[in-house]
Amino acid sequence: MTAQDFYAVCREHISFVHRGARFHEETGSVTVDVHTKPDFVQRRLCDSLAQSLGRKGRSVDVWLEGGIINIADKKERTMTFEDVKRLWDEFSEVPVDNDDRIERPFLHFEAGTDRFDVWRWFDEHCPRGMARDLLGMK
Repeated sequence: MTAQDFYAVCREHISFVHRGARFHEETGSVTVDVHTKPDFVQRRLCDSLAQSLGRKGRSVDVWLEGGIINIADKKERTMTFEDVKRLWDEFSEVPVDNDDRIERPFLHFEAGTDRFDVWRWFDEHCPRGMARDLLGMK
């Protein structure tokens, strides 16, 4: 998918804030400014967008940072360890039920996903593993 095609696909799914969407040709990413909305609305919009793009079979990263929803084609973006730490902090706010299932979507994981499946994803994205890098275990 070309960068312009990626932007067109994203625009289809962000009609709720389409005037705030910007395409960044140098990185092939899209940002959506939602800073004027309350925090809980920003998170819901981000989660909704991630789910919507995921259902369409798009391999994208969607994350919220400083009132900006960021969308990048996974092929175009390399996740840094700083990204992983930030996502780990965000995941700490996702409620989990008594059966260890997340109660709301997180990244590409739907509500109802086992918490340990999400942890495995984090473990795969940590240079020395989740236990050492995120939990401080030796």
